[in-house]
Amino acid sequence: MLYLLSFGDIRYKKAHAKLKASALKYGVDKVILKDQFDLFKNHDFILKNRYTLRQKRGYGYWLWKPYLILQTLESLNDDDVLFYCDAGVEILQPLKKLLDKMDDTKPLLFHIDHINLHWVKRVIYEAMKIDSKDYAKFQNAPQLAATYMFLRKNDFTLNLIKEWLRLCEIPFLIDDSPTPSLEEFIGFKENRHDQAILAMLKTKYDIKTYRDPSQYGAKYDDFDTQVFNLHRLRSHKWFHREKFPFYYQWKELNDKDCK
Repeated sequence: MLYLLSFGDIRYKKAHAKLKASALKYGVDKVILKDQFDLFKNHDFILKNRYTLRQKRGYGYWLWKPYLILQTLESLNDDDVLFYCDAGVEILQPLKKLLDKMDDTKPLLFHIDHINLHWVKRVIYEAMKIDSKDYAKFQNAPQLAATYMFLRKNDFTLNLIKEWLRLCEIPFLIDDSPTPSLEEFIGFKENRHDQAILAMLKTKYDIKTYRDPSQYGAKYDDFDTQVFNLHRLRSHKWFHREKFPFYYQWKELNDKDCK
């Protein structure tokens, strides 16, 4: 069974409807849509992470993402596949072309044209106990698109997501705060929160990644190579992608508010 999981508040109601329709059209068996009230059901999680979840950016620096993924994975049967996808995405082609690339054990993840050096703060290296001789390996590895991923329920995946969540629950790893006791690497720009931590785990466990199958990674003039349309638009603002293939560049898009 292939399940879709997505999260968003009322602002993403129409985006979720668009995502759900395209998912069911292109291969998903069941759609699971979560909102902020699903987070509130776990008082221990809210209390433990109250500092992070109060932060506006990413509805709490995207901490909800590994939490909801783990919660959902644990409810599935072994070998079921969970397709996590951000709300602001439309599926354009059958998902089978991506699932065919999926490993029997490890998740199917997608990389983008940036490297960890610029987007992972040094304290994450320290928390993960990365040996200094391996710094270059991790720094030069590509960043991930945490926008979507395919996860097969098995022990490896469950342990990976548990480790991702555990690290994300440490506020100074997932947030934007500097670490006074550590000098950042030359070239560091900004921490990418949950995405930064997952990118480091991907390298730690040698998980193969594929090029981002959205308009960001696919050839802009060839829709056959584009599986996902990242519109990232809230509310009712929809456009025809055939007429506006680059509308993600519009002024209304706020990259700091969504990934």
